Amino acid sequence: MAVNQGKIIEQLEALASDQNQSEFIYRFMEAFNFSPSTIKQIRQGGSRNVASDSGHVGIKNKLYFQPCLDSARLESEFDARISDPLVTKHKIRFVIATDENRILAWDTLAKDRLDIDFDELPRNYGFFLPLVGLEKAIIGNENPADVAAAEKMGKLFDLIRVQNDLSQQEDLHALNVFLTRLLFCMFAEDTGIFRPGQFTLAVKSFTEEDGNNLDAFLYQLFTVLNTPEDAELRQSLPKHLADFPYVNGGLFASDEPIPALGKKGRRTLLDCCAMNWGDINPDIFGSMFQGVIDVNQRSRLGQHYTSYSNIMKVIQPLFLEPLRSELGSSRKNAKALKTLLVRLGRIKVFDPACGSGNFLIVAYKELRQLEMEVIEALQVLERQAIFVTGIHLDQFYGIEIDDFACEIARLSLWLAEHQLNNQWQEMFGLAPPTLPLSSTGRIVQGNSLRLDWHLICPKKDDEEVYVIGNPPFRGHAGRTVSQREDMQIVFGNELLLGKLDYVTCWFWKGASYIANSISQLSFVATNSICQGEQVALLWQPIFDLNLKIHIAYPTFNWINNARDKAKVHVVIVGLCRTNQYPAKLFQKIDELWHCKLAEGSPRI
Repeated sequence: MAVNQGKIIEQLEALASDQNQSEFIYRFMEAFNFSPSTIKQIRQGGSRNVASDSGHVGIKNKLYFQPCLDSARLESEFDARISDPLVTKHKIRFVIATDENRILAWDTLAKDRLDIDFDELPRNYGFFLPLVGLEKAIIGNENPADVAAAEKMGKLFDLIRVQNDLSQQEDLHALNVFLTRLLFCMFAEDTGIFRPGQFTLAVKSFTEEDGNNLDAFLYQLFTVLNTPEDAELRQSLPKHLADFPYVNGGLFASDEPIPALGKKGRRTLLDCCAMNWGDINPDIFGSMFQGVIDVNQRSRLGQHYTSYSNIMKVIQPLFLEPLRSELGSSRKNAKALKTLLVRLGRIKVFDPACGSGNFLIVAYKELRQLEMEVIEALQVLERQAIFVTGIHLDQFYGIEIDDFACEIARLSLWLAEHQLNNQWQEMFGLAPPTLPLSSTGRIVQGNSLRLDWHLICPKKDDEEVYVIGNPPFRGHAGRTVSQREDMQIVFGNELLLGKLDYVTCWFWKGASYIANSISQLSFVATNSICQGEQVALLWQPIFDLNLKIHIAYPTFNWINNARDKAKVHVVIVGLCRTNQYPAKLFQKIDELWHCKLAEGSPRI
């Protein structure tokens, strides 16, 4: 039977405006198409009601409703009901609790929580659509915890934007810093950096329910997290603040204003804290970033979160496969394995359009995993050997124009390092301490096309640097004035600006950067750069730098996990010095640039 969602909304609007507590659940059930006979039997105390408490309603496989006369006890009673064995026994899908002003709900299958004011019920009707057979979709094959976390942080961001005047650029910067600090605190209490639940408990216990003192509390806490544990300041603080560890690393160093959150903001923050952030992958923060920034800004900056599988299409052939091949041929040779460890500790990875850092995070994690495999192989040959990791965050460089993305990239790298150190400790029993955080100053904010890459990521000709990433996709039609100026600076040829895609700027700068060295490059790009007149304009000048294409991944649909998915067909193209590897060149590229050169097309 078709579901009339318009009718559901109308009935919930009438219910929200009435707020008759005694009638709430019956009218709610009516809105979601429970049969009149079921509602009648529940009203009359029939056997369909599996709830044992007076005034409660429980229906197998559907819902459990609990009214609460004391608003101060609403959350505690709701939390107790969620863990009630009766909910599991009867396979209850939704646990719902209300007072006169507020509705709490828990989806036991999706592990999702709703916390809204009564008048917001109609706008949140979609949360309960599984009651009428319309299940919520999980994006792609991603961890559901990742997706839920991104959505919850998006709600917090939206609420802060509504409650605060953020018209000035410095206000937006302060908000960016604030959100990354919250992300760190929530992750820290679930992964052993803080004591379990330390941040959540402090917010619950030492801030007012109306949220009036929450900003002052968070300001104090962030100050403590930037204060060494032997500092005099800590001696005068209340124990619940002084017990937090010294974090450092620059994350809490700047003195930034805290936005007002109020009662609803406090509830939303605690809702975010209820997630198990230990289950969250740090590289999902790129998707989370997409979920909270303005859609128009996202389009303008060309920021598109790249999935793990697509990142692997870039880094696997570029450096992971060769490194793994070296490991395979060295497993019985301790000297060769040690040489490989030294090599891993010297590699540099550079993303000159790093966004929220996903390419760098995945590259870091994969190299750390490989390092652990090398050490396992060495321990077979030298059982008493003790090793420490030789791979550090200062080997990973990035440039990003957006302030928030830079903050997320730095934070995500810190958290990825912590996860890998925990894994190292499980395997080898000794790991570097997480705190205080080390600096991640290799992520630079700025316009990549107007910065000198050699100053950002210095290299020698014999140094192993891998330039990777997913530069902005932008055809000439949607280009801004600033982007046109970028292209003029990069190419210096006005004739090219209407013919080349914006992404070609990174290929030309990247080719110039790796020329005459053993460094290599691989970028994701729109497939148009390998078609038509762009071929002759771009590739022959690159080949003239004594470079060649050694990685060529043919056109595929670009998949990401952002709220507004990019719809584009892409290729992956890698460049290296002509004498490094056998060429794997697109036949179409070879044919087209010869054809275009014969036509006398302008060149870079």
